[in-house]
Amino acid sequence: MNKRSRMSSLLLIVILLNALSTSVFAGTELKQPLEVTTRFVSTSLFNNNFAISSSGKAQAATYINTEDADKIVINGYLQQYKDGSWQTIKSWSKTEYAQINSWNKSWYVVKNHSYRYKVFGYVYRDSILVDNLYYISDEEVY
Repeated sequence: MNKRSRMSSLLLIVILLNALSTSVFAGTELKQPLEVTTRFVSTSLFNNNFAISSSGKAQAATYINTEDADKIVINGYLQQYKDGSWQTIKSWSKTEYAQINSWNKSWYVVKNHSYRYKVFGYVYRDSILVDNLYYISDEEVY
């Protein structure tokens, strides 16, 4: 193999490795990845995220996208671990008569406690429940 062939082969390997790599951008640090689940009848995307900032602002986000639903209900719960169990300190509910439903909620929490975000999603087609979605975040300590 001559020098030119080796250089071409090396360049091809570098290009392939670069194409297969994942780009990462600086920004807000997420302590957990977004969870994506697609094992449902109508739901094509179910994303959730939960994080607490250094100032104590808890942010809970949910996004549900469907193929052919006509109603999506989201029930979310911010929970604090206290006295040996998870207790709901804030709850939200939202109903959309559409194929997409989402939110980004925030609430300030107190220090020296553990928190989590729990969410239930209900997807309906022709008034029949077709997908029952469920998510619990990892525990966040503030």
